[in-house]
Amino acid sequence: MRNGHPNRNMETALSHERLRELLDYDPETGEFFWTGNGRKGKGGRRRRVRAGCYNRTTRCPYVLLGIDGNVYLAHRVAWFYMTGVWPKDQIDHKDNNGLNNRWDNLHEATASQNRYNTKPYAKSKLGTKGIYFRPPRPKQQRLPLYEVRVNGDFIGHFATLAEAKAARELAARKAHGEFYRDQ
Repeated sequence: MRNGHPNRNMETALSHERLRELLDYDPETGEFFWTGNGRKGKGGRRRRVRAGCYNRTTRCPYVLLGIDGNVYLAHRVAWFYMTGVWPKDQIDHKDNNGLNNRWDNLHEATASQNRYNTKPYAKSKLGTKGIYFRPPRPKQQRLPLYEVRVNGDFIGHFATLAEAKAARELAARKAHGEFYRDQ
């Protein structure tokens, strides 16, 4: 594991058949369960044993699965489990919650598409992405301005925060499509 993330090079070591032999995936809850090793509970019935853990020691807010001595990200394993192929690049959580591995919450994305679906920085003074406050400067401008950028491209200057947010939303929806995130 490097920087809190498992190494994707190990993914080829796990076959789809081996995965389905070891684990069951519930697409409605996003949880994995070990197969065949359920312990006997009350009444002698076998109970399902949940697989995976949340890694609290790193900045990796994802569920991790230990399979055959290797560590995998559960959302990537869910994709592999359902489609039979490993994702080409990244898997994005639509609701931005790395612990929510429900099938309808996952979609394949590039690194830049995955970045579009993020929250504003916690220290953002305006509480929004892509809008920057420009205070008035003597002899140059009389009013404060809000500058809007999407993907680093300049969209324009606006007199009010509401106008800036509306312009940014329109430009971001057009640029990001299904990966657009409304704050």
